[in-house]
Amino acid sequence: MPAKKTFLKVQSNIATANVSIDGIIAGQANSLINTDPGKVLIEVSAPGYPTKKAYVNVVKNNENTVTVNLEKPKPKPVPKPKPKAVVKKGKPK
Repeated sequence: MPAKKTFLKVQSNIATANVSIDGIIAGQANSLINTDPGKVLIEVSAPGYPTKKAYVNVVKNNENTVTVNLEKPKPKPVPKPKPKAVVKKGKPK
């Protein structure tokens, strides 16, 4: 009987997101990644999105699944221009 393997599947709304496990690039989101069991730090990143990090306890001989969705950063509000001083022309009284 073949030995069971330990897998982690990181589901994400960004299919092309990169997945790192303990600081090492391990694959892309929504695919099975063969990994060691135990507590691991996963990082999910994609261009234009802030990276999300999470600790996951990976169970030995199991297909573990975790969902990490990325969100675009909210645009910073544009500051309103300050009113310009009104200069009155004419002769002083």
